[in-house]
Amino acid sequence: MGGLAQQLEFECPQSGKRLDRMIAEQLQEHSRSEVQRWIRSGDITVNGQSARPSYRVVAGDVVHVRLPDCRPTTIEPREMALTVVYEDQDCVVIDKPPGLVVHPATSHRQDTLVNALLASYPEMADMIDPARKDGLRPGIVHRLDRDTSGLIVVARHEGARTELQRQFREREVEKVYLALRDLAPRLELEEGLRQRAKLPIDRMLELS
Repeated sequence: MGGLAQQLEFECPQSGKRLDRMIAEQLQEHSRSEVQRWIRSGDITVNGQSARPSYRVVAGDVVHVRLPDCRPTTIEPREMALTVVYEDQDCVVIDKPPGLVVHPATSHRQDTLVNALLASYPEMADMIDPARKDGLRPGIVHRLDRDTSGLIVVARHEGARTELQRQFREREVEKVYLALRDLAPRLELEEGLRQRAKLPIDRMLELS
């Protein structure tokens, strides 16, 4: 555990969002409840002034964040079942299920994809370097959010990580996303409301 405080500052690009929600979206490794605690303690300010978590930000607001460095400095391997769809000496492709965090953070230290990868591919530990910005994300070259499922490509050594990062940076890798939305319940509700609107008032009261 480190004892240094991190200092972050950024300008709000648009108006309307709650302060706690906007910060939680910026700092996805931290929970919204943590963000609310920091706002109440004065570690997060807006334009140099304290604010409430429910404050609606305005475009141009300058938000300053001061939070302790609680990142883990080591990563423990942990045996977990992984669905491997491809692997060679340079990389491995994992079918990540929803709910699985990719790399260790303050609120997830031992139950992440990286912990599982280190148990299956111990050579990846050579890429761990807490002094680097991405030093606690060995092999990770792109992101998938915790609640997102899909294929994630992981490098098995430093040379492969450098090359894969270049390919993603220069957009040589094609990403395909699939989103599913179920509209049936809403459509049924709207149809029901339309039918009720055609009934006399006394009949609607009987149905209520």
